[in-house]
Amino acid sequence: MIVSLDEFVAFPLEPAIQYPVQFNEMSSIPIVLPLFSTAVPVGNNVSSLTKVFVSLVSMIKGDYLEKRESKMNYTIQQAEHVQLLALSITNNLVLRFVDVMEEFPTVLLDLIKGDLCKSLLEGMRHGNLMIFNRILRLFFNLYIALKKHLKHQFQVFFTQILTQILDVQQENNEKKKESKETVGNPKQEVALQILVEFCSEPTFVTELYINYDCDFNSANLLDILCKFLYKNAFPVSGNLNNNHFLALSGLQTMLDSIAFAFPNEQMAQNHSPKSNESAVMEPSALLHYVPTLNSPPEVFRLLKKTKEQLNQGIKHFNSAKSKDSLKIFQEHSLLPTPLTPQSIASFFRTTSGLSKNKIGEFLGSKEELNSQVLNSFVSDFVSEHHEDKHTPLVSTVRAFLEGFRISGDSQVILRILERFSEIYFDFHEKLNHSKEDFPFKDKEQVESICISIIMLNVDLYNPKIKEKMTCQQFIDKMSDRSFPKELLENIYFSIKQKELKIPEENPNEDFSENQWQTLLKRSKKSKFMDLSSSLSESKAMAIASVCNRDIFNSIWGSIISAFSVVFDNSQDQRTLEEIAKGFRICASISSSYLMFEVFDNLVISICKFSTLPYLNASNLIAFGNDKKAHTALELLHHIIKQYGSNLRDGWKNILDCMLAIHQVESSLGISTEKEISHSSNFFDLPGTIKEKPILKSQDSSSSLGGLFSWFRSSSNSILTLSSSELEAQQKAKEILIKFNFKTLLEGEEGGQIHANSLISLIKAIISATNKQSNEEKESFYLIHLLTRVVLANRHRVFFLWILVYDYFSQLVTDSSNEIKEFALGNLLQMITEVISHPNALPLQLLKCFDLISKEIPNLPVELQEKLSFGVFKFIRGNARFIFSKGGWMKVFSVLEYEKSLSPVCNALRIQTLAILFPVSISLDSLHSSPYISTASSMSKEDVSPFLPPSAPHITSLRKSNYSNVIPQLVQDNPEPLNRSIESYITTDNYLLALDAIHSFVFQEDQIKIVIEALRLETLMFQKVPKIVSEEEMPEAFELFWKPFFDRYLTLFKDQRVEVRNAAGKFLHNAMSGNTLDKLQKNEFGILLDKILLPLLSDLINPKVNESGEWEIVKAFAIQILSKTFLRHLSKISQLPIAEFKNIWMKMLHIFSLYMKGSSPNLAEIIKENLKNILLVMSMSGIFHPNTSNSPRLSQKVEKEEGKVEGVEQKEYLEEDIWNMSWNIIDLFCPSLKEDLNAEQNVNNNVNVPSLN
Repeated sequence: MIVSLDEFVAFPLEPAIQYPVQFNEMSSIPIVLPLFSTAVPVGNNVSSLTKVFVSLVSMIKGDYLEKRESKMNYTIQQAEHVQLLALSITNNLVLRFVDVMEEFPTVLLDLIKGDLCKSLLEGMRHGNLMIFNRILRLFFNLYIALKKHLKHQFQVFFTQILTQILDVQQENNEKKKESKETVGNPKQEVALQILVEFCSEPTFVTELYINYDCDFNSANLLDILCKFLYKNAFPVSGNLNNNHFLALSGLQTMLDSIAFAFPNEQMAQNHSPKSNESAVMEPSALLHYVPTLNSPPEVFRLLKKTKEQLNQGIKHFNSAKSKDSLKIFQEHSLLPTPLTPQSIASFFRTTSGLSKNKIGEFLGSKEELNSQVLNSFVSDFVSEHHEDKHTPLVSTVRAFLEGFRISGDSQVILRILERFSEIYFDFHEKLNHSKEDFPFKDKEQVESICISIIMLNVDLYNPKIKEKMTCQQFIDKMSDRSFPKELLENIYFSIKQKELKIPEENPNEDFSENQWQTLLKRSKKSKFMDLSSSLSESKAMAIASVCNRDIFNSIWGSIISAFSVVFDNSQDQRTLEEIAKGFRICASISSSYLMFEVFDNLVISICKFSTLPYLNASNLIAFGNDKKAHTALELLHHIIKQYGSNLRDGWKNILDCMLAIHQVESSLGISTEKEISHSSNFFDLPGTIKEKPILKSQDSSSSLGGLFSWFRSSSNSILTLSSSELEAQQKAKEILIKFNFKTLLEGEEGGQIHANSLISLIKAIISATNKQSNEEKESFYLIHLLTRVVLANRHRVFFLWILVYDYFSQLVTDSSNEIKEFALGNLLQMITEVISHPNALPLQLLKCFDLISKEIPNLPVELQEKLSFGVFKFIRGNARFIFSKGGWMKVFSVLEYEKSLSPVCNALRIQTLAILFPVSISLDSLHSSPYISTASSMSKEDVSPFLPPSAPHITSLRKSNYSNVIPQLVQDNPEPLNRSIESYITTDNYLLALDAIHSFVFQEDQIKIVIEALRLETLMFQKVPKIVSEEEMPEAFELFWKPFFDRYLTLFKDQRVEVRNAAGKFLHNAMSGNTLDKLQKNEFGILLDKILLPLLSDLINPKVNESGEWEIVKAFAIQILSKTFLRHLSKISQLPIAEFKNIWMKMLHIFSLYMKGSSPNLAEIIKENLKNILLVMSMSGIFHPNTSNSPRLSQKVEKEEGKVEGVEQKEYLEEDIWNMSWNIIDLFCPSLKEDLNAEQNVNNNVNVPSLN
């Protein structure tokens, strides 16, 4: 059959086949071969089909014509034509049998794996481009159809094809000086094209990885392939050609293949063994582990890691000169500790890559361990090697000498051969061979024949020996050893037919026949793991999901580097879009596998291409015309929006881009206040208007509004621009608005940023602020940006706040006053908007008050007042969200009186404390504002005679923006303050609030602030019963009332008349109610005996005695004592009689002292109070002479105790109290008894005076 070249070229060559279908052995598929005219059933024509393949192999080799009987001389073109024809027919056969080739008989499979593949590999060196193309195509189709049986053949194929590409690339590098244009080599283009097709197979990349890169005896083909594609993806100099685009396409298809199977944890768990086999396997066990598709997916990762450790150890072993060359293998658990001869021997035999010279040196050493290793090494060879009965020993010697190389010392070789002979003889003697099967009588004969084999090999193949030994000469030479003639003949011709080669360390020869036979032997033991076979899709995806992460981790650097170089140097928009597509796939893969370093590097590269970090006012027009920058910016915005949660260090580059835009605004004279107004108005007064109102854009992209308002407002500049420049400006505006990062950072687009990425973003903002420490505008922008980011993530502030607080603390400590003000405003704004969130931690948020307390004294007065108002604003709106004692401790620490602050600040602080009470801040009890004279506002009831003729001058508040609005702040509050006090003052914060309020009473300048503090303290006193539960009431006196009295009553002795008079008035009114009704009798005893009576005693002789000014407070003190005694007499009377008598005698003694030298008004008040006390005590039967006509204390006691002795005692004591009392009263108020008797005669029933 004659086929012309034109007809041959017309043969259809299907480029690719999908997944093969499993073959049914019972079916007989008819096929039509180009060489046959009828259909041939496969099952019945194995012999015919085998002959066809044999002929095709001969045609591909090129010796088909030489074997023909005709002696015609064929031209090179005719020979090539035959090769092309054979390749085309073979290719079509493979395509026709693709679904059933795996079920071919062994003879056919061996023919394909052996002769066909070898002829194809040899044909790849052919210079004819069409032959080269057909061979590559045939290999591709064989990969689809028979890759399970061709693992090692494809390793050679990929190694050779990549080597050819490398040679072409080196050739181009040598010519780069001659021309700036890099012209693609056609053969390289064909090879790259077929590689791209291989990479296009969905499972190719993963299969290459698990079959070769995870195999200890194979090269890292995937890694080599990626590096070759990377080297060919761009020129060293000059423009891109088709080869470069093909290489880029190959890299991109590799990415597509990796993206084909993203991680699926559930899927991987379903196909992992329950015993977790991969987790417990030691590296030494992995060396002998043969993975299969049923192996746990994680085992491939372990194999790859172990292979890396093994290669590291091999590199060390091959270059080491010391005796501990095996130590590195022990460190990686590849060899046991201590070493054993068997483990070392097995390691030498099974580990490829080890230097044959180093192995020979080790085996040739005379040390004991080395000798033992040699014994094991030889024993393994002898026991595992199959003997040929016609040429015994030859095949074993061949294999043995290929395992090591000894150069130089012949004595070492003889010693090794001697040991080999001994072990060889002993082994075969034990097998009880017949004399015919084993012709050696002793080990000396074995050693003799071994040496003769080596000498014969040298004689036949040494080029220096001209006269070669003949077979007869060899027989004659060995005649004295009594070897059978047939044996010697077989040995001679075996050596002559195939040289006995001792391997060189770095052979430069082609793939030898011996190596090929070794390859075929290995191919029978290990199969290609085919993920596209009948394996379940879920299992294949589980393997790919684990392996593809490691694959991408090893190749991402080369891929991103190649894409970046091409993107940077290309101006073709289509090329840029294709590269952008590759970048998107890289972003998707790195995001799916959580490879943050990869994603960061990707973002850094794209940021550079967008030119935003270098943007300024002078190159704005150039940016508008730069389509490449627009493509990069669109890409950058897309991947941040989609995968921004994976960004870590890359946030710094995003911030550089945002700062560049902001700096353009600044350089064009655009105010950045539109960016920060929302934060800086936290200190604004309610209802005030700034001198320069700030315009706020409603657009979500208003962060660029200032820049683009310049386009509208700068008419003078616009007039100087051409139409193309104006168009470029407009384009820049549209691009920057469309792809605005600020909305991404604040969560308005792209969803929520992952927690770790968010922390990285905040750290990046902090770092950028530190770099911009000398640029206040940039610092303002970054502080504002950080505030917006935190507020956008307020639901996650619990893990952000420590970092944010430390940053603001540093700003407030080390920055200028302008930045301090802005930072504090933003800080207060953040806690104001965040504290109400359920996930907020108020105690952490309120740490900012510690910072304010520490720094406020060092701030300018104006900033002090702003900050004090900010605290007031916060407490007014958020006090209900503070629950813990620790939180209130921080609040009250910033509300205490501070002498170093201005009066306005302290007024704002007391105003803030007033918010905690459910009453207006005005002093209702004084019927006046708290900021007017106290003396003139006091009620005339009871104390009007004691008012001074004129109130002292009260210093006015400093002129301030806040001083005029302090009384109106509460009224401007949109939320009413009629809340219950329990919402703010509790048992946990009572003492804290009391101490904070009490701190104001000692300041000297603003008396009105002191008086307001006194009012608040009395409110605290009145609210104790409402905040204390019934269970806590027994402890209330010690915990709450007593601390109050200890603090408050000291003010009765204050040297400022307004203060002590107001203190008396407030407490007098407060104690007139039922506040103390729940106290116990013993607690009233303490109150009278230990608190009130000592107070009155101290007021008798004050240190500073100004005429009339102490009378008011004395009067209040007398009334407080009297009304307390009368209102709670029922409980006080239950005290032990001795204690009661003691208190009563002290009261009379105090009254007597106060009457001496007192004014008529005070004397009258004392007399009236004492008269009321005596009347009430008399009506209650407590104070009465011992007569039978009146109710008596003694009778009550007699009824209760039922003892005469008790009655007598009570009568005596009562009589004693009666007499002693009148004896004292008569001394300082002799007319009181007569007045009291007169009132009793007028009314038989004496009414108890009102206690209110």
